[in-house]
Amino acid sequence: MGLLGFIGKVLIEKGSGGFINDGPSESKYYRNSSNGSSVLGNIAASTKNLHDATDIAKRLGHTLSDLSVEEGKKEFKKGDHIATLRTAYSHHGIYDGNGFVYEYQDGRVQWNSLRDFSAGDKMYRVDESAKYSANTIIERAKSRLGEQNYNVAYNNCENFATWCRCGQ
Repeated sequence: MGLLGFIGKVLIEKGSGGFINDGPSESKYYRNSSNGSSVLGNIAASTKNLHDATDIAKRLGHTLSDLSVEEGKKEFKKGDHIATLRTAYSHHGIYDGNGFVYEYQDGRVQWNSLRDFSAGDKMYRVDESAKYSANTIIERAKSRLGEQNYNVAYNNCENFATWCRCGQ
């Protein structure tokens, strides 16, 4: 187990809840405000994001199956949690169904074109169950437009996208 795996394991074991890993691509979050487990869950998810983004086999798998901007406009559906691989992390957002993405970018929640979101990289749909309808997911994303509370460990782009789809 590498350092990132150890940190994530410690965070999961020491926190009382917050993050459940049901397999290689399924992460579920819940909030327990009395003990801060949502923060621990988000930190653990962020650690997993960094690990996954630097995993050569996962990167190769995404390289073979990811979508271009034009393919994404055809394949992605309103309310989808989408991502793109960067050098050492993955960047996440919520697709609006019309070629735009709600995302945490440059420290604030923005609504940008799919092309700007991808920054020239191919994209993929994140496999996670949604608690809300597509319209509600978009409303939740819109409700945070302009927010500037970014934190790389517990309030990042992946945490934002998961919150839009799955709640707190």
